Amino acid sequence: MVKLGGKHARTGGAAGQEGPSAAADAPAEAVAAGAQAFGSSKQQQQQAAVGPLAAPPVPPQHQPAASIAHLHGYVPPSVDLPPLQPGQVRVCGLTFDAALAPAVASAQAAWLAGLSRELRFADPTRDQLAPASAELDNRVSRNVVVSKLARLLGLAGDNGRPDAPLQEGPVVLEGAMQPCGDPTRGGAGLQAARGIRRNEVLGVVGGYVMPAADTAVFRSAGVRYSRPEVANRLAAAVEGTQADVETAWSLLAGSFRMQLPAGLALTPPGEGAPADPTELSMMGYGNLMALVNDPRVDPRDWTRCNDVDSQEAAGKANCAVVPVCVRGLVLPVLVALRDIAAGEQLLRDYGAGWWRDLADAWEVAEHDGLDVARLLRIEQSCANDEQPHAPQGFELDDPEDLDLAAGAAEAFMRFWQQQRQRHRGDSGGAGGGVSRRGDQGDR
Repeated sequence: MVKLGGKHARTGGAAGQEGPSAAADAPAEAVAAGAQAFGSSKQQQQQAAVGPLAAPPVPPQHQPAASIAHLHGYVPPSVDLPPLQPGQVRVCGLTFDAALAPAVASAQAAWLAGLSRELRFADPTRDQLAPASAELDNRVSRNVVVSKLARLLGLAGDNGRPDAPLQEGPVVLEGAMQPCGDPTRGGAGLQAARGIRRNEVLGVVGGYVMPAADTAVFRSAGVRYSRPEVANRLAAAVEGTQADVETAWSLLAGSFRMQLPAGLALTPPGEGAPADPTELSMMGYGNLMALVNDPRVDPRDWTRCNDVDSQEAAGKANCAVVPVCVRGLVLPVLVALRDIAAGEQLLRDYGAGWWRDLADAWEVAEHDGLDVARLLRIEQSCANDEQPHAPQGFELDDPEDLDLAAGAAEAFMRFWQQQRQRHRGDSGGAGGGVSRRGDQGDR
């Protein structure tokens, strides 16, 4: 089922016939607080977060910010994804911006038009799926990845159907992964719940896909269109610091983004039209794979002795995002690069450029006294959905243990930072080694 904002279309991968109109109303009331959250004082900001205002219309490019209710990249199954707005499309856990919807429909229609047989007779591994890049990592097997993904999508295997519609919701390999503790990278990550073999497909990385040109505006000004409750939580997170809600939003939005491979660019309808680069934002729209950390442990680019450019650190990645074309639409698929033992953390290389792009907001936040790890666990609701798994030898049996674990992770980070500064003479701030995940309190 490919879901369209304002309508439903059941299709076998290409645009189908429109169903009953069911347009979701834009959350106009959500704009009021965020739009005011830029007063000249902290008190004005907090009052703006709760004070009523006439909500201006939400421009299309700000719809994702106005729809977000969950300030984390991992949206647990108990929390609904934001409702589709008119023109948006959702397939396999990816929500496509309305500006990209025509290109999505065009890609699917072109693939279906070029199919030489009925969909029910089209071989999923040969006709329906194919790697979208000719330069695959030499550790990745094209045949195994395509076969595994076809099964995960329900197109192949004992219970699969070649003509089955692509699902709307998240695509995740159930039972293979679980949240874990990771004090070295800010407190939390994702680990293998069982042994995972090389080339295993772990799922489709979920999130909101938008034109790359819109991402800078989303990060810098999206908070102005956020919901009142979102603005309230951000105001509470910066209370007692010199930081403002704009800084907090910018850091969160930058932390839960992923630069999509070139193969994921969408070509607008029309002959000779250039492909539009796209970017994935996981904040409020992502799935379990938003918890996968980068192998680096000190990626603060503005400090001495950082490991942003360390090939040794990047080389510790055991999984990667592989672009796979599914019925004309390219999906970001997380694949294991080697055998991964149960309890071992999943790590993927974000790239040095990703960390440099985040550095400006991160450095300012630290200078303003904002506890980055605490900000990244702003959503405590995750703890009520899935029990996190601490490092081996440490069991979390109840919420009190969870709070203790979170405190222990923070204490460890403070101690580690003090020791590093003492031995290196590093005066670059208080947040070293903090990753975008927050700590165990997130979950």
